[in-house]
Amino acid sequence: MNVRFFVVCFLTVLLAGCTGSKRGMLEMQSLHAREPFAILLEVPRKITTAEPVELRFVTNREGFPIDLSGTGRDLHIVIVSENLQDIRHIYNPPSTAVGLLAVQHHFTQPGIYRIRAEIDNTLATEHHGEFADLIASADVAVSGREGQRPVRWAQQVATVDGLNIELSPETVQAGVPVTLSLRVRDAEGNDVPFVAEDDPVMFALVGTDLSIRHGNFRRKAGVLHAMLDHTFTISGRHLLWVELTLDPQEGPVTVQVPYFIQVKPAS
Repeated sequence: MNVRFFVVCFLTVLLAGCTGSKRGMLEMQSLHAREPFAILLEVPRKITTAEPVELRFVTNREGFPIDLSGTGRDLHIVIVSENLQDIRHIYNPPSTAVGLLAVQHHFTQPGIYRIRAEIDNTLATEHHGEFADLIASADVAVSGREGQRPVRWAQQVATVDGLNIELSPETVQAGVPVTLSLRVRDAEGNDVPFVAEDDPVMFALVGTDLSIRHGNFRRKAGVLHAMLDHTFTISGRHLLWVELTLDPQEGPVTVQVPYFIQVKPAS
């Protein structure tokens, strides 16, 4: 038995002993890896919409538990339902032990949920997407009745705290490269700047097939909007979740907005 296998088995047995047979362990499928990281996901064997549950992420490098924050790494988690009605982004969930991070989550929609985890090296200039150390995912099944949706989806304009956050263009077609743009205006139509020129505008873009792209919109000095270059490969409804920090006259405010994007079929 090699060391890596032993350590992973030890973690599985340890967690199982602490939680009993009501919980199970999944090895998240690696979708992209630049470093030898892996993530195990420990979840209840039965998940319902009735109440929140605890999700536990076991991070390891070559089979050994690792403290991500101690190595300059961030962990981004995206949880989204297959009907695209429920999405949550979690940044660096709290650690309860070396290599063990836990978060409470309430699944509001019955059906399949995709859980995507991304380990980023924050010491590198580029660290999202193809530059991430690891991107991994797992699917879990949720039973029960549809619960309350935590947020309302926008089409082109979302109004939050009196600010209009505008997404363009209005028409998007599969197979055609497009630049998505976010611009913010107040009730009088005046542009509202971001807090800083280099302040990130984080996003998660989810396709109808539950494929997930995560990263930051690009920014340019002196430009009052954020941009994202993307090519939609399939038609249908997509979900774009964004988080941005703005600087209206009343003071800085951080907002999260989900948009539905209807992608037309390729011509």
